[in-house]
Amino acid sequence: MPKKIQKSYIILGITVLILATLACGSIQVGMVTPTPEGDTQPINEDQEPELATLPEAESQTENEPAPEPVEHPTTIVVTAWYGHIVSLPEGSQYDDFVILEPEETGEFGLTGATPEIEAEIRTLRDVAEGPNKYVHLWGTLSCDADDYNGCQLVVDKLRYGYPNTVEEDIEDWVGTITSGTMQGGLSHVFELSGEYPMWYSIHSSDDQTLQAQIESLRDTGAVIQVSGKLLVGIPDVNGTRIEVSELTVIEAGTQEQPTVEPFDPTADWQIFISNRYNYQIKYPQGATISLFGPVRFPSDDIPFGMTEEQYLDQLMKEYTDQLCVQIEYSLGFIYISAPPNNDDDFYVHCGNPAFGAGETVAKNENIYIGEVLYQANGYEFIGNMPATGETLDLHNEIFWVYLEDGTRIAYGATPRTDATYGDYLAKGKNMLMQILATYEAMP
Repeated sequence: MPKKIQKSYIILGITVLILATLACGSIQVGMVTPTPEGDTQPINEDQEPELATLPEAESQTENEPAPEPVEHPTTIVVTAWYGHIVSLPEGSQYDDFVILEPEETGEFGLTGATPEIEAEIRTLRDVAEGPNKYVHLWGTLSCDADDYNGCQLVVDKLRYGYPNTVEEDIEDWVGTITSGTMQGGLSHVFELSGEYPMWYSIHSSDDQTLQAQIESLRDTGAVIQVSGKLLVGIPDVNGTRIEVSELTVIEAGTQEQPTVEPFDPTADWQIFISNRYNYQIKYPQGATISLFGPVRFPSDDIPFGMTEEQYLDQLMKEYTDQLCVQIEYSLGFIYISAPPNNDDDFYVHCGNPAFGAGETVAKNENIYIGEVLYQANGYEFIGNMPATGETLDLHNEIFWVYLEDGTRIAYGATPRTDATYGDYLAKGKNMLMQILATYEAMP
């Protein structure tokens, strides 16, 4: 029988069945009513079903290609990625994007997960210098988005300037270890695998076996998987450092480890050596160094039969003028206070904090003293600002660290009226960190 006639019979049979059902009352759901034997039509088993009976297929021809499968957005969890936010010209399709550091790592659009974060992002656009030029970003990156370069980062957290150091757990990050230079010394860089090869410093301070393994894998091309703690807001690669607790080699390296001779920016610095308190520290050209001995003491400490002047002379001979060493550079200072000066009855002021009227905000950050990473505690002082704006005498900071031998090191911004706190963060603080990284205890 021709297809056209058969189709008519089938449709007619269905119509009769529906009319018959309606004539008997309402349709009963869940019950199967046998079709009378005379109403059935033979079906040719070799014949394929007609797609034309399906409304959605009526316009499709045999030669029309099947629809392409829908690709779901590719999402990447972003953790402390480091970059600079740039605005696009007025009238552009998008308003801003981030340029990741180091250069050529990648660029994509971004938006705040909340109106408050979006407002912060806007204030960080096109900052030319200073602590707000670069920002750490957290969030979710989707690379099937209507935004700059086809990708958009929804930012749920950001950090910039020099806030307190934070840490978070990381697990099963995959990447390679390369070499870099930080503060004049060799640095081990973890380069994250994937489309955006972000950089993080990598180290294992508590496990020398792991540290040796990190060093042996550097620049070999080996693919590794690491877990541990991520520190953010420290003077290291991209302001970050991974403290490794577990390391697995996924793919062995195929390259020989090259010899690296890092550039030392402190090579022409002067060296101060304290033979009395067994340490040395470098300081750059343009820095000034001042030495202080005892100038005060508790009155009940004077031995019987000795005058105050005689006792002060005795203290000077005992403790010398190296009891407190001050290094000043640009807008910042460093004080090194020897152990005898660091109890409640100190002999000379040596970086002891003193603030005027205003607000003090407790802070902490990680800092290298020599090759050892310490947590420094301190305060940011925010005084009552005049209408003319802030200056360093009204907005500054101080941090301090106690070393194992009792030495107290303080550093911060020098109160001045000819510069701002932003100037110090941009032009002075990084140099203080470089100076402190040259500190070396002597036997």
